[in-house]
Amino acid sequence: MSQTHEYFMAQAIALSREAYNRGDWPVASIIVIGDEVVGSGQNRQVTRTDITWHAETDAIRDATTRLDKTDLSSATIYAPMEPCPMCAWAIRAAGIRRMVVGVRHARTGRTDLGAYTLESFGGLVHWQFELISGVLEEEYLALRLEWNKQAKAY
Repeated sequence: MSQTHEYFMAQAIALSREAYNRGDWPVASIIVIGDEVVGSGQNRQVTRTDITWHAETDAIRDATTRLDKTDLSSATIYAPMEPCPMCAWAIRAAGIRRMVVGVRHARTGRTDLGAYTLESFGGLVHWQFELISGVLEEEYLALRLEWNKQAKAY
């Protein structure tokens, strides 16, 4: 892979900013095979009034449609925020075994998911994967903090 993890994560963070500016949660995701982005997605829970419209599932839907196949086992998914259990299952179902994540839930102080981590979920469903975390963590945390301040203003 000639492009770096930072290169692709920067794209996912830019899409996260776009989602935030639109009025959705600031989360996006991209799917890469080799050096090519084959899918991208953004959180659209607010604007689509659909609690299941998460960035990772949107990116998977985009990639499988573009590639006309459901097997994404050769892909890497980039997500600025650790995927939730619903998205982790979708990533597993798509066959993706490499994830690059910016921020883990524990770092943000998120408590609604209890002791959930990607690793604990993987153990539960017998899923082995490669996880690289902390990529552009501070850059995404700044956006998340901005969103948190705006969200608390209402």
